[in-house]
Amino acid sequence: MSVSIFQTQKIHLLINTGNGYNHFLNQTVGSITVTCEDQPYLVRELRLGRDLREWHVAANVVSHAAAAIPVWEGATTVGVSGFLDLLSLELPPQCHAGMLTNITISDDSVPSLN
Repeated sequence: MSVSIFQTQKIHLLINTGNGYNHFLNQTVGSITVTCEDQPYLVRELRLGRDLREWHVAANVVSHAAAAIPVWEGATTVGVSGFLDLLSLELPPQCHAGMLTNITISDDSVPSLN
């Protein structure tokens, strides 16, 4: 996503996952990369159970993410509660003094997606 933000210290993302099954717990399923002053920086590898959780609670999915803060809950048409989480990430020092120009969220859970 192209942006133009000067002196950025953090980014805040509303995020969750689909198909976050228990057997993927603690696996890297994606990443967040930013570009500041024309230089890309890997901010975080996203791990299921640390940064992300499944969008709903069920016995066969990861329903907790330690680094994420729940910010929204609502019911689906079939009565399942869905969630949306906030993930806040510190940016590298180069972004603090320069221009943030891009944020990339990569889904690495299925190699053919990238």
